[in-house]
Amino acid sequence: MILLLKAFDVLFIDYFLLCRSHFFQRYYPETAPFIGTHLFGHNRRTQLSHILLALPASALLAWLFPLILRR
Repeated sequence: MILLLKAFDVLFIDYFLLCRSHFFQRYYPETAPFIGTHLFGHNRRTQLSHILLALPASALLAWLFPLILRR
C-alpha cells in the first residue's frame, strides 16, 4: 500500500497536476512562473529513500506485531 501511495504521489500529483495540467495555477496564478516541468524530480532522492525504507519497515512490523499479539 505504501508503494502504491508513493507511485500515485509521484505520477499523478507531482507530474500530472503540478507539471502538466497547471491545475494549481488556475487557483493560484502567482505561482505560474515557479511551477513547471523543470521541477519534476526535484525531490527524487527523498522519494527513493522513502521507497527503500518502506520495505524493511513493513517487513519488520509484519514480523513484530504477531509476536506482540500472541502474549
